[in-house]
Amino acid sequence: MRQLEPSPSDSGSKKTPLTTPQIIEIGIGFVAWYVINGLIWLGGTSNYGFFLAIFTLPGNLIVLLICAITPRLRRVALGILIAIALNLVITLVLGMFTNALCFVPFFNK
Repeated sequence: MRQLEPSPSDSGSKKTPLTTPQIIEIGIGFVAWYVINGLIWLGGTSNYGFFLAIFTLPGNLIVLLICAITPRLRRVALGILIAIALNLVITLVLGMFTNALCFVPFFNK
């Protein structure tokens, strides 16, 4: 039985760095996610804003999947994913400090 071995040209060792237009596309996705979600959450202070806030998570997932499936928008999807990951890190750090504030008595006034 013949074994399948990858040829040297298929090894994937050649990785090209990101070009400026690619970085701009990632930045567009990153900034657009924060702007759009920020506007939705600012609208959440009004009476109808609560219903908009309910649909942000499914809406984010749908937009992320559509951008990831479309080849031209994959870098925008990467920017959106980076923004969501950064938001998660910020939330975890804020949660850690809030937890420390609540459980250490001399921080409370």
